[in-house]
Amino acid sequence: MIGPAVAGAVVAGSGATVAVGWSRWSEKLREQAVRRVESSAELAADLAALGADAPTFVATSAARLAAGTAAGLVLAIAAWGLIGPAGLLAIPAGGAIGALAARWGLARQATDARGALRVAALEMAELVSLAIGGGLGVPAALDRASSTVGGVAAERLRALVQSAPEPWAALEAFGEEVRVGELTDFGRTLAVGVAQQARTREVLLGWAQAARAARLEETEAAAAATTEAMTGPLALVAFGFLLMVGIPAVLQLLSGVSAVHV
Repeated sequence: MIGPAVAGAVVAGSGATVAVGWSRWSEKLREQAVRRVESSAELAADLAALGADAPTFVATSAARLAAGTAAGLVLAIAAWGLIGPAGLLAIPAGGAIGALAARWGLARQATDARGALRVAALEMAELVSLAIGGGLGVPAALDRASSTVGGVAAERLRALVQSAPEPWAALEAFGEEVRVGELTDFGRTLAVGVAQQARTREVLLGWAQAARAARLEETEAAAAATTEAMTGPLALVAFGFLLMVGIPAVLQLLSGVSAVHV
């Protein structure tokens, strides 16, 4: 009776030790991952563009890493009868794909968020110029414009403008943080107008129109590049369709010719 009891106590103690050790090790690993994310300028800019933080991204990456590893394990078990131990390579490959998917997803979402911030900055600049034309000063015009523009990105800019003592400086710093040049230029233009008591209406209108034109050219160039990139795949699809339709027809024709000769 003593032997099983001692064995059970040893197993329980070992399990508790492993659990505590795993908890501490995983916490240290998470802290290191968070520090690495925060030290990466590109990742920090993407997270700032989304309004997210490093611990959340690390948790998401860990979850996708675990899901990819599990999928790779299932694939390795399924392929064991065909390729043997070589199928075990699917386990680290699945984990790597899961981690990369988290990074790619963050980059894609950050690109969309930057686009929304650009549009909000241009709309706000146009509204500020109109308010200045109506006789308001730069601070009052900026406050009026921030309260008028709608959208999620505009709400972020509105909160920034209303909470900062010098909103133009906050806009410039935020633009540098999220790597949106339009926000940086907008803040600098407003700062010059405030410092020199200059009429910034014409400057803002000209800048907003030029930025919109540049944005349109970039969009058209991206659409043209996408169209060119799709030429090859579409040609392959058409060639495959011709083969799928043509080969049975040719075989049927050849079989008819053979029957006639016979």
